[in-house]
Amino acid sequence: MATVIEPIDIPSGFVPTSLVPALIATTDERRVQVIVSTMEAGATTLRPLFSTMLYAIDGRVEVTDLDVVAETFMKERGVCTCTLQVVIADQTATIPCLHCEAVPPVGFTPSTALLLSTETRRVHFDSTLTVASLQFAGDTAFRFTAVGRDAGGSAQLLAVGCTVTRAADVNHTVRFTVAELVAAALGATCPYTGRKLADVVYFSLECAGHNTLYYLTPEAAYLTFSFRNLHNVEEFVDVAGTLASKTEADRNIAVCGGHMVPYDRNVTRTFEVATGALISPEVPMMEQFLTSHEVKLHYEGAVYDVVITDHTFEPGTDPDSLPTAKFSWRFALNRPRLMSSLLLGIMPTRRNVFSNAFTAEYE
Repeated sequence: MATVIEPIDIPSGFVPTSLVPALIATTDERRVQVIVSTMEAGATTLRPLFSTMLYAIDGRVEVTDLDVVAETFMKERGVCTCTLQVVIADQTATIPCLHCEAVPPVGFTPSTALLLSTETRRVHFDSTLTVASLQFAGDTAFRFTAVGRDAGGSAQLLAVGCTVTRAADVNHTVRFTVAELVAAALGATCPYTGRKLADVVYFSLECAGHNTLYYLTPEAAYLTFSFRNLHNVEEFVDVAGTLASKTEADRNIAVCGGHMVPYDRNVTRTFEVATGALISPEVPMMEQFLTSHEVKLHYEGAVYDVVITDHTFEPGTDPDSLPTAKFSWRFALNRPRLMSSLLLGIMPTRRNVFSNAFTAEYE
């Protein structure tokens, strides 16, 4: 009989890692060798990821946790896909995997799906956007449409559009900045009214049947983070809210020559954020951000590895209460980090609170 791998149900294209099945093989051997490998981009030989010897029980062996092997490799390489080659004795099975930490909804098609946490979000003028799909490869053309007002402040909104081409990276991700998109729209003439666009309210990007929508918001105080979503695709999120810092110092005290001397000092600085109200489409984005395996802070032109240590997020269906989140984060480096004008750069100034005339209800 030798060794035979039982057939598994693998749809065409990629399989979400959360749905990767165990491999079962029947064999007449007492034990068999198992080798799990993958082919990296640009490589000519397979890279071994895992190998072991399995003893047969009643003529069967089972290889489990292939999802963990695939996800660990993709996290290490920063990619969202890989193809596992599983060798059991002299038999081989091939499983193309899409990184997916959650069970996808019914009808999810990896080869055509939009690999983002949400299709609608709020952004700022200096925000960065990413759009990802396995359909994006090489130069990718997007239909960019901006909606806003003219210089006269008319209540009638204007719409202008153009084609924007960007190169997708090896992770099938295309990156934009809001500033460059808005600059391409300002001054353009609306084909319906003949008036020129002077201010952008919201805009969309459309490609391969996917349409993402972005609303420009005027918050003056926010933190910009990047995170890896459940598909291991990098996304950016601007977190508007309030920030508080807490510093704790643990130390031991010894008495030497009649003097107390501190030693083994350990200083921990934690930042606590309470977000503002979130719109419904931002709820899944916030959930994936708070539970992401990789989070970075983008501040003052630098990028810092951070760790979210605790969070409270309980979105509900109450129409009278918009969801908010609270979370704590620290710099990954186990030392306090000095930041120039940290609070002033993140929190709005409290000066000139009463610079405007009192309204009637306060007089």
